[in-house]
Amino acid sequence: MINELNINLTLKADELKKANVSLESFAYSVAHDLRAPLRGIDGWSYALKEDYAAVLDATGLQYLDRIRSDAQKMGAMIDVFLRLVRLTHDKVKVSTVNLADMALDIAKKLQRENPDRVLRFEIHKDLLVSADPQFLEVALANLLQNAVKFTRSRAEAVIEV
Repeated sequence: MINELNINLTLKADELKKANVSLESFAYSVAHDLRAPLRGIDGWSYALKEDYAAVLDATGLQYLDRIRSDAQKMGAMIDVFLRLVRLTHDKVKVSTVNLADMALDIAKKLQRENPDRVLRFEIHKDLLVSADPQFLEVALANLLQNAVKFTRSRAEAVIEV
């Protein structure tokens, strides 16, 4: 009976490994297929702005900037998605991580990506945690991106870590 259970568990584990490999392959394929049109949207909108900037009014130029910005954000989201897929196959490597330093780096990036917003990040000093740095960075970046997104109606966003 126990031997039969072990065999069944081994078979199920093998099936799960094959399914994970198949899912990872699918994820990479989808990410690759999504990147091509994004590069086109970004490239053609850049060309349009370069060639027709004199003809467009300020609103038209702003629309092109938004198109490019959104295409680049989606590209970054695809990168995060692929990192997450890769991370799920790696062993968790726990170490001491300074969450404050990580949050500061992410906050600087978010401020560069949102130059038209007033974003104030209040990050407490020396937030030391035990975690896998890669997993933590993906999770923290996602949380802070959501905080920026969901405070877009405010004149000044105050985001505390």
